[in-house]
Amino acid sequence: GVAVDLSIPQPTVTTMEGVCTLNQTQPPHTAYVNEGTASIPGATDSNKSSYCNPLIPGISIVKYTNGFLANDPNGTDVPVIEPTKPVTWTYHVTNTGELPVAMADVVVTDNQPGVSPTYDMELSGNGDNILDPGEVWQYKATGTAVDNSKPPQGVTIVQDACTKTNTVPPSPAYVNTGTVTIPGGTDSADSSYCNPLTYPPENGYLGIEDWIKGDYDYNDFGFYFRIEETTDWLCPGGVCGPYLSHVKVTTTAKIYDSNMNHLIHLHRVFSGGVQYTVARLDAPADPNPLVLFDGTSGAETPGGSYTSAAGDIDVTLYNTAKYTHPQKLINETVVVDFSLDNPELNPRDMGSYVRSYTVGSTTFYDLNPIMGNYDFWEEGTIYASRWHLKDTHTVDDNSMEKNTPASRLLPVTTVVPFMIVVPYTDWIPPFEATTITGPYALFRDFYMTGMPDDWYLPCKVVFDRNLVMPGGISWGPYNVCNQVFIPMVTK
Repeated sequence: GVAVDLSIPQPTVTTMEGVCTLNQTQPPHTAYVNEGTASIPGATDSNKSSYCNPLIPGISIVKYTNGFLANDPNGTDVPVIEPTKPVTWTYHVTNTGELPVAMADVVVTDNQPGVSPTYDMELSGNGDNILDPGEVWQYKATGTAVDNSKPPQGVTIVQDACTKTNTVPPSPAYVNTGTVTIPGGTDSADSSYCNPLTYPPENGYLGIEDWIKGDYDYNDFGFYFRIEETTDWLCPGGVCGPYLSHVKVTTTAKIYDSNMNHLIHLHRVFSGGVQYTVARLDAPADPNPLVLFDGTSGAETPGGSYTSAAGDIDVTLYNTAKYTHPQKLINETVVVDFSLDNPELNPRDMGSYVRSYTVGSTTFYDLNPIMGNYDFWEEGTIYASRWHLKDTHTVDDNSMEKNTPASRLLPVTTVVPFMIVVPYTDWIPPFEATTITGPYALFRDFYMTGMPDDWYLPCKVVFDRNLVMPGGISWGPYNVCNQVFIPMVTK
């Protein structure tokens, strides 16, 4: 005949429950029992015989990353972990079969290098170091999150897999597979993590004008800036999105060419507490205060660590009174580094453009989205000057626009910004040797068209039309006074 499956009730077959133990070496299970009978005239005899089904081994594994199932790297439950931060993987192993398994025969491994699961605890069971049917054990491994964009050798990364169900730009995912093996059975499970989504840093040049019948070259004080924002993917109250967790603002003073002294501030208000540091890379803070027009005074914020419980940050970056006049190529760098106590209070603000200028059919923007969230501002010594990034001024006298062709003079009544912000610089910002003497929109236009009328050239300038700068081709011009410079192409 054909053996029947004794795990399924057999109403027409004789069975005996709980008698198959292989001499007490297996859990009791059902036996097939049949009795043969021989008969002759005047006599008969019977004898029983049995068979058992083999017990089937079974095992399953469920894997977690920092407590999250995260088996789909595209899912919303995938944890977001910064590189170098700790990671804990847990593996829940369940005996789904009919055979007990000795601890030594339960082997849990992980496919990523450096991830080595070991037995951690019994989640359910009788504590006898035997994984009996239905018992659940936990295995555990710890490690450090890698930079998924630059994984170490041997680490497997799934490109463009982190999208939080297509709600954020794709980024690489760390996906590792846990595997459990017992005699006669095996199972595997994936789990993942993503790195925080770091938006491209904002780069630019910011120049300040003092409004004293100036030439509007935005070189009275000017500096580079770089803003880097890091976000975590969080779901407070079930509302998932990118939340701001860390900000780094780097400024480098480049030029001071003014008869007016300034205090240059960086101001930003966050929700909740902020821990931040101020690092002065080239010189300590100048302790001498600058006395302002109204009698108040201020000095540069010293380097060090600070706490703002209210999240209101005001750092005095530079006191320009310490510079000589004129002074170029200053190269003094100040770094302000913010860590937010509670990112859930700070959804990433994409910001908005503060001002725009339209020339013909083209609109020029002087602030990019991130830059609009940071209020650079200036306190000056005369003319009641306390101007912010968003302030504008109407030209009321253009007689001091020196070295400017008549066709390029800013007409009286022209509205121009107090501070000019040039985003996405991949070229050398202006110094006095290459003065901006056109309306702001034409300032941007110069870098698109190379219009030489937008510049005052006090000495020979070579235009290198093929000089490659970070981010693309830079059109110059570059002041090469007292330099030997052989460009690829000259004009």
